[in-house]
Amino acid sequence: MNPFVAMAEAGVTPEQIKAFIVEVLKPYFSSLERLEDLAVDALAPQAINLVRLKENSWALHAFNHVLEIYRHASELNPQACYQLCAESEPAIAESLSEYWSSLYFEEPKDDLDLHDFKYEVFRNIGALIEANVQPLLSDVLAQMRIIRGKNPHFDDIKKLKLGNIVDELSRTAGVPGLFAPPPWGVRLNQWRNIAQHHRSRVQGKRIIGVFGEPPNESEVVFSREELFSVVICLFSVFQALSIARTLFFFDRWENIKPHLRETEVRSDVHMMTFVSGVSTQGFRVIELSQNDSSARATVLDLHETTQQRLIHASQLLIPLWRSSKARLVELRYMTSSKEHKMTFCTTGEACRRLDAEEITIEEYLDHVAFKKVDDGSPESTNI
Repeated sequence: MNPFVAMAEAGVTPEQIKAFIVEVLKPYFSSLERLEDLAVDALAPQAINLVRLKENSWALHAFNHVLEIYRHASELNPQACYQLCAESEPAIAESLSEYWSSLYFEEPKDDLDLHDFKYEVFRNIGALIEANVQPLLSDVLAQMRIIRGKNPHFDDIKKLKLGNIVDELSRTAGVPGLFAPPPWGVRLNQWRNIAQHHRSRVQGKRIIGVFGEPPNESEVVFSREELFSVVICLFSVFQALSIARTLFFFDRWENIKPHLRETEVRSDVHMMTFVSGVSTQGFRVIELSQNDSSARATVLDLHETTQQRLIHASQLLIPLWRSSKARLVELRYMTSSKEHKMTFCTTGEACRRLDAEEITIEEYLDHVAFKKVDDGSPESTNI
């Protein structure tokens, strides 16, 4: 369950949830005002991810170290730091698409026999490192080169093989365990190679991973449970890198923004941000759909329905539009007893103009249609 939904169901108010997000992330932001502005709309998932990461002291240390690399680079050469963050963004945004694809097509592994389990787990490991971890490592390498007094060019870094990236970071970044996680001490590029070279095998009840080139091959041996723990560990590596960069990126947004070019990110990545943000406000998204022209959401209020909650729900059209950029946005409001109470609808243009501060909230509301549902028959009304 979404932890924010669980908090709302337990009676925690939206204000308390926002305060929780701010409290978790406050040590990592230089601008408290910016943190408070972004807490609900953009940073809620990062707060939860960081809380979970803190359960692993090794991963938390790695996260803190990577965040410090970004900060140090920005102090030494802010222009280069922010430029490189912007240049790395398209690849990292694309890696999010790969991440969501892997979630969509993921299947339970409990019932797989050992041979199929081995194949599936190593496939997950290879995809995670190649698609998600490598773009983040490239960005960290660029920042490390700034710290070392070099003049990095991201086009050059993009050409490097994963083994070269991991080797340089292992020697220079100051946290070698991040690139060869304990207790195995196998480097990230070698985990990727085990997955992609298909030389692993099953021997009795053990799984043998093979890496390196003959005659200098090395082997690492796992039980079924131990191999699955590798996936969890490598996902912690991804989370440490990703959370550190994301928090730095949002904290220094005004500095990085001028260097960014338009990046296309699949819509469901943005929509998941909408779902997470709405959950911090005491609503559960129970239906969500989008096509080329419209975006529609149905939300269940986890609190008692009041006039203020209806007004609050109507304002969710704005984040729905921000996440979808649809020409038409519609939100169906349901009470905690699952009664369809109200439908709100407006145009994407009205949302855009309000978001750009071209119109006032009063002018925006003139473009919002409110439909109250009585006995199943909707009729236009005003709140």
